[in-house]
Amino acid sequence: MSYFGIIGASSMLGKELVRQLLARGDSVIKIGRDVDNDISFDLTSEFQSLKSKIPKIDTIFHCASAFENDESHGLKINFQTNAFGSLNVLSLMKALGCHHSCFAGTLSSYNTFDPRGMNGYALSKAQGEKILEWGLSNLGGIFCSLRFTQLYDSEGLCCNHQPWFGRIIAYASRGKNINLPESKGVRNYMHVSDAALLMINSAEKKLEGYFPACHTEYLTHTEIALMANKAFNSKGQVMIDDKKAPFRTLNYPDEKILFKELSNKAKITMEEGLNIIATSSNVERYGPMDIQ
Repeated sequence: MSYFGIIGASSMLGKELVRQLLARGDSVIKIGRDVDNDISFDLTSEFQSLKSKIPKIDTIFHCASAFENDESHGLKINFQTNAFGSLNVLSLMKALGCHHSCFAGTLSSYNTFDPRGMNGYALSKAQGEKILEWGLSNLGGIFCSLRFTQLYDSEGLCCNHQPWFGRIIAYASRGKNINLPESKGVRNYMHVSDAALLMINSAEKKLEGYFPACHTEYLTHTEIALMANKAFNSKGQVMIDDKKAPFRTLNYPDEKILFKELSNKAKITMEEGLNIIATSSNVERYGPMDIQ
């Protein structure tokens, strides 16, 4: 039996990791601020000591982060949590005697991904990766970051980070007409269950380094909206509003880099993912109905 620690066990990705690991028969140590966690831990506070005996953890999955804007207050939160928080993660790992971490990164931490450049969130995540890599290297440990594409789920938790995806589901499920900006480039989405499986397999393979984690399917938001209407048998129409700023082109890295290292790749297509959502009882959780 393996023991896995999950920082951010209540996050969308963290919850799915918990579910899959327990289904395999592994033991999970939940780490975070929620009262039901096994280890109380805050990324913004220096870790002091363990209050109870914890079994030796083989791997820590780091899924927690702040996702604020680039205003002064938001930047401060992002860097305190995502960058300097990695120093506190290292203190925790030393206390646990764990020298293996798999990090949930973001494609936006690649310099060339967004033609507008990195925002504060992307930069703070990139700095957090480097700190963890540096610290684990000094301990003779292993660090891996899967820099994920846009993730979505079947419970609506993704709407906080993927508002346009949430809006598409909301309109399709309610049979309403949706006005979308023109798509200047494609988008790449991955179901969270595939993302969790990639993290688990990466940990088992002891992958080391940085890997782009994308789906092999690339679609425009217009195509996704039309697929959503089909999944929900919606009578609503998908219309392009040329008064809205177009969805810009993003420069996606080669997703095959990761799949060459693993025996699996993302399996759930967008059509399948939308059908899962359409047959679930969570449709009302998707939104917002409008985005400014």
